[in-house]
Amino acid sequence: MSDLLLLRGLLPAFLHKSHLVLKRMTLGIKLEREKFMATERLLGLDVGDKYIGIAVSDPLGITAQGYRTWKRGTRDDDLAFFTDVVEQFNVTTLVSGLPKDMEGNETAQARKTRNFCQFLKKRLNLEVVYIDERLTSKASERVLIEGGVRREKRKEYIDTLAAQMILQVYLDSGENTN
Repeated sequence: MSDLLLLRGLLPAFLHKSHLVLKRMTLGIKLEREKFMATERLLGLDVGDKYIGIAVSDPLGITAQGYRTWKRGTRDDDLAFFTDVVEQFNVTTLVSGLPKDMEGNETAQARKTRNFCQFLKKRLNLEVVYIDERLTSKASERVLIEGGVRREKRKEYIDTLAAQMILQVYLDSGENTN
C-alpha cells in the first residue's frame, strides 16, 4: 500500500517531466525540419521553345530529382511560375543546359536559353550556371525506352528527365559549393 501511495505521489511529477522532455524533443525535431527545409537548393532546367524541363536538388545538394515540365506561356506567365518554384524550394542557383552542336559551338537555341536564364537571373536574383547539354534529350529518351515507357507517354517525361540529368551532372562535377 505504501508503494502505491509513493507512486501516486511521484506520478504527477513524472508525467510533468516526461511532458517537458517530449516537448523539448518535438521542438528540436521542428527546428531541425525548418533548418532542413530552409536549405538552399539548385534548380536544373532544360529550356526549349515550348517546354521547360525542371529538376531540383535535394537539400544536401547530392541528388537531382525531376520536378515537372512547364508548358511555356508569356514571359509574365513564366516569371510568375518560376517565382513560385524559387520560393517553394529556396533556390539560389539555376543550372541550365546549354545546347551546342557536335563541334561544341553554341546553337540558336543556346542563345535563346541564355536570354531566358539571364531574364530569370535579373528578376529572381539567382546565380546562373551553364553546362553542356549535348545528347541529354537523347539519353533521356533512351532511359525512358529502356524503362518501358510507351511512346505517347515519353513526351511527358523527357524534358524533366533531361533537366534531372543536367542538374545531376553539375552536382557530380563537384563545382557545387552549397
